[in-house]
Amino acid sequence: MVKAPLKTDNVCVDREEKVEHTNDTDSGTGQLNQLFSFGAAQFSSCRHSPSKYVSQFSSCRHSPSKYVCTTTTHKRGESKTVTVTYQCCYGFRRLDNQGQCVKVDLKPMTDLMGELGGAEFMKMVKSVNMGDTLESKNLTVFVPNDEAVKQYESEIYATNNLRFRRRIEDNDVLSGESDKDYLSPSDMVLSHVIPGIVDMNEVSKKGEEEEDCRFV
Repeated sequence: MVKAPLKTDNVCVDREEKVEHTNDTDSGTGQLNQLFSFGAAQFSSCRHSPSKYVSQFSSCRHSPSKYVCTTTTHKRGESKTVTVTYQCCYGFRRLDNQGQCVKVDLKPMTDLMGELGGAEFMKMVKSVNMGDTLESKNLTVFVPNDEAVKQYESEIYATNNLRFRRRIEDNDVLSGESDKDYLSPSDMVLSHVIPGIVDMNEVSKKGEEEEDCRFV
């Protein structure tokens, strides 16, 4: 068992187990006990008999938002990996890399966009009626700043004007045909949204450190 450096209050634990079957065989004899240390991780192996061979590798790492420990156990014909993740529950957050999870104020996503300098993107979201969708699901939105959205809108406006002039010249104004080489507002919004909650500390890997593994 690995103890996380987080206090138990408001900490959620996720445990994932994966078992794989292999064709490994062991022809060794006698007993062998070994312990290897690789930086912040440890690898231990014990061979008790030709029919029983067990090796175990465990490592832990932490970032500003979570603490993850992975233990892989190999024995003849089977590999088992257990990953335990400790992180603050929804609505709580670690502040200043302290071990305590503190409650934070949750705001509507569209309101938060405006506070982060994405007022124009917020208007685009509302214009395509996607505000309720973003609020009702667990999503991560990468909000472009106002300057980027205005540039996008200017390029669409210029492109539409150019095509309209060309159709007038070609007497093809009413054809309704258009080869779209740009994203529509709804597609633009969707291109900045991914399912699930993504922690930017995990994406950038900043502040990540390895911890010595501990066996009990």
